[in-house]
Amino acid sequence: MAVVFEGIFGEIKPTELPENTDVDIANDWADILTAKRDKIKARLNEVIPDESAYLSRIAEVAEAEFTNVLNPNYYKTARALRKFRVKVRKGGSAWLANVASAFAEGGRFESGVNANKEKFKNNVIYTLRFTGDMNKVWGCVPKAIHAIQGKAKVLEKVKGSYDSLSGTPVRMFKVEHVSRISAALANIFVEGLVMARMEEEAGGDPNTILDDYNTIIADYVSSTFLDPNLDPANSSITLEYDATGDRLRIHVVQATP
Repeated sequence: MAVVFEGIFGEIKPTELPENTDVDIANDWADILTAKRDKIKARLNEVIPDESAYLSRIAEVAEAEFTNVLNPNYYKTARALRKFRVKVRKGGSAWLANVASAFAEGGRFESGVNANKEKFKNNVIYTLRFTGDMNKVWGCVPKAIHAIQGKAKVLEKVKGSYDSLSGTPVRMFKVEHVSRISAALANIFVEGLVMARMEEEAGGDPNTILDDYNTIIADYVSSTFLDPNLDPANSSITLEYDATGDRLRIHVVQATP
């Protein structure tokens, strides 16, 4: 067995992000949504132009979904469903009127976007810690994906002070699988790392979260998908937490038989 590449790609702490990255993204989010106000309104009016459409597309669907979540053995179920059915069917005219007023210029849609911009900014920080912004800084997720795809030159350009690289990465998965698996792993990485960071901030052990996601990742690092030049027993991709430095990271090991 020989390790041909090992890479550790670290989380970006909020203080390490380029200044105003979160602010710029939040402003873009608000500007894009506001600019699409008329288009969203037109689409809603196209799909639900009248009370008849409201009944078929919203009320009847809502009733069916509400029924699915109720306990049929609970003695108040029939009463709850009856009250819900009456209220949701009665709401057609109010729904249509509210769409018109909410999406008017300066209406509740615009004010709601602006009111939630700060909340969006606070939430997007979690994602930025792991994805970065490719126009400003690269996060551990895109770096790990480039390692998985064997893109050594790119990694040389985007390596951070909190990253560690040894050897030269090779394409980790069979050519017919690499694109699909790269996309799947990127989503798994982001979700797992964000959940682990939130768990740590809540006073829990992030490793309990990471263990669950590492089990999912391990299913991909198998002889079924792995490039035949690599050893599935000694090649690995794991999400880790460095408690000393308080930094989450992605650890990629590529080994030949």
